[in-house]
Amino acid sequence: MAYDPEVNFIIEEAFKNNFSSIHRIQNKGLMMQYQACKAAMVDRLGRSDIEESLFHGTDENTCDNINNFGFNRSFCGKNATYFGNGTYFAVEADYSAQQKYAQPDAHGVQYMYLAKVLVGDYTKGSQGMKTPPNKPNSNQQYDSAVNDESKPGIYVIFHDTKSYPEYLIKFQ
Repeated sequence: MAYDPEVNFIIEEAFKNNFSSIHRIQNKGLMMQYQACKAAMVDRLGRSDIEESLFHGTDENTCDNINNFGFNRSFCGKNATYFGNGTYFAVEADYSAQQKYAQPDAHGVQYMYLAKVLVGDYTKGSQGMKTPPNKPNSNQQYDSAVNDESKPGIYVIFHDTKSYPEYLIKFQ
């Protein structure tokens, strides 16, 4: 199990004990980049409610790269780009657990991350979006894109330092 009781609860509720293992990712360099990005965003927005714990499904072969280098938007389009050409994260584990995102390995094991994501101010995403648009009457961009502004289920980020792969979950 994970070390954080809140994380344990999130994972247990999401998987109903249908997971094989949970690994905490400890990458000091990535965490320092993420924390610096978070501090700058808090300062710019003047508030601290900018972060979400979100899910990201992937395949076994990509896990080492994510663990070592973080999420990389250069690989966007591998599964979908409906809301922009960035890295996708879901509010619900069930969404990221779909086999088209969390592709099973030869033994049927699937891989998903529970990540910290700096969502900040967001707007509706669109296909082909390479960066978020500017906010109205401003030279500041939105921080992320979403599928639904009133009740986001999917977040898309366009800067790699706005996410941190906190836990790798293996499940069947």
